[in-house]
This record gives sequence, C-alpha cells and structure tokens, in this order.
Amino acid sequence: MSLYGPVIPPTAARPDREPLTSTTEPVSARFQILSLCGGGYRGLYTARVLELMERHFERPIAECFDLIAGTSVGGILAIGLVSGRSAAQLREALQDAGPRVFGRNGLLQRIGGACRTLIASKHDGRRLREMIQTLLDASLTLADAQRALVVPAVNLTTGRTEIFKTPHAQPAHALGGLALLDVAVATAAAPVFFAPARVLSGEYVDGGMVANAPDAIALHEAEHALGQPTRDVFMLSVGTTFPPAGATVPKRTGGGLAFWLREHRLLELSLSAQQSLAQGLCKERLGERLLTVNWAQSHRQTRHLAMDVADAEATRTLLSLADASYAQTAMDGRLHQFMAHRGLDLAALRTRMGLH
Repeated sequence: MSLYGPVIPPTAARPDREPLTSTTEPVSARFQILSLCGGGYRGLYTARVLELMERHFERPIAECFDLIAGTSVGGILAIGLVSGRSAAQLREALQDAGPRVFGRNGLLQRIGGACRTLIASKHDGRRLREMIQTLLDASLTLADAQRALVVPAVNLTTGRTEIFKTPHAQPAHALGGLALLDVAVATAAAPVFFAPARVLSGEYVDGGMVANAPDAIALHEAEHALGQPTRDVFMLSVGTTFPPAGATVPKRTGGGLAFWLREHRLLELSLSAQQSLAQGLCKERLGERLLTVNWAQSHRQTRHLAMDVADAEATRTLLSLADASYAQTAMDGRLHQFMAHRGLDLAALRTRMGLH
C-alpha cells in the first residue's frame, strides 16, 4: 500500500537553512536517485559521507537529486534532507543523541539490556522520537517535502510492506498529510531494539526487514511510477559499512540459537544478505550508472560497530571510515557528475507528471 497526500503549500524556510533551489527543468534527461541504507548508529557513517560531499561541492546534496530514498536510519536522513536540513546538521544530531538513544556502556547495562529483550524492546523508542523531533518540525507532512521521497516500512497490522511516498506521481490522497516525523519513526522501529511505531491505525516496524538498501524500490519507483527510461536513471547509494566476509559464519557446524542471537548475528546476516541482493540487481540494471559508497569493516572494527553501539570508540571508527570512503570516492569522476546535476523539486516533478 502506498501513501499519497494533498498538495500543501510549502512551509516557510528555516532561518538556519536556505530553501532548496526550485528547478523547473533538469539540465538533461538524466534522473538521479539518492539511496540511503539502514544500519542503526552506523548511519553516522552515512551522514558524515554526505556532509563531506556538501562541504566539497558547496551545495545541499538534496538539490542534486530528483528522488531520495531511505530505510531505517537512512530514512531518517532522507527525511531530514528533503526537509531542508544539511548533512552536517543530521550528522551532529545523530552523533549527539546516539548515546542516549542506544545507551549501553558498562557490563551491568549490557546484562540489563539482554534481560529486557526477553519481555520488551531493548531501547526506549521515546528517545528515538525525541532525536528525530530535534530535526523536524512536527507540522511537516509528506506533501511538504522539497524533493520526491520514498521510505519503506513494514505494517504489522496487515503483514505487508508499505512504501511511504510524497505525492509525486499520483493524484493527491488524504494520507499525504501524514507527518514526516511519524514516517521517520516507523521506518526506524527495528524489532528487538525498539517497540513498533503506531501510525494512524497501524503498527509499523523497520523497513530494513524487507529493504535495508532501498535501491531496488527507488529504481522501481523511477521506472514505473515516474516513467523514467532505465537508460536515464543514475543512482548514488550510500551504505553504513558492512562486516567482513565470514563474520557471521558459525565456528562449528550447526550453530545454535545462542550463537545467532549473540551480537544480533541473525539480524545482521538477514540485513546484509537482502541488501547485497537489492544492490546486485540494481547493478545489473544500471551498470556504471550506479555508484555505491560503502566500506568493509575489519574484524577488529566489527567488534565495536554493532547497530546499537554508540560509544566513543564506535563514533571515532565510523567517522574515520567515512573520511576514508569519501577520499576514495572523490577520485571517481561519476561523483562530480552526480553533484553537478540540478534535480527537480517536488512541485516541478508533479507538474511534469501532469498533477496540480
């Protein structure tokens, strides 16, 4: 089920950020997608990579794309970008709030968290919502987004995947008035870590259950909802780092429940496997028009980079890996082409689709 909404006049620009450039026509037929993966606190890596891009090219990254997709923490970042926030603001918010959202430092806290998950979620979802509230005006809705947006989540009430969308390709629908804040909380409500999020009459959990990398969903949206020829679609996909090969392989045949639950290995493997599948399918479709930014953790780093670890060591490591990733990506001429593009804003895209 997709959510669409009425066209609502754009809200006033925030004093701390200039509004995104309104563009009625792109510089070419090129249609660009920014796709942001999930990964809990590891989204700090993603935010830092985007921050370095904005700093280097001296422009808001959202201006460079026609469609932005995000899952889980990537969904939070995507929603922040289409709301006019800079990547630096998003990185700062995640870095500052991470220890509160994922508070777990000493041995007693870790034991307490493990016991808590037997009967309830590991972390308090209210703190996640509070972090998102520092980034978003609670009155902003899907129809207020400055760029087209797609954000997946799983509706527990119906048992189906649900894609929250801006009204970029369909006539206005009442649910387009859905708050961006609620969408962000829904896509980031990871099972075990947070309780399901209630949105309207449904209960939602993390979109990473079905699309930790929203690449394939975004490509499908561009091709089928927006009618873009595949040859014109270009995608920049940013991950959250990934464990080295074999990190989740049992040390003995028939690894049991204790092995798979430890350090969330089963969840990590599921997310990693379906993310690689989605990105592999997109690579076959797009070829060199897909630029992926990600980094393989070392075995030592993996021990410090669980999805819900937000301590000083994890922060230093993620920022360092992001800096290394960007230094490598900056040498790829495709990045310069991505950042030179002028994407369509939501209003212009609706006009192109014949919607008023």
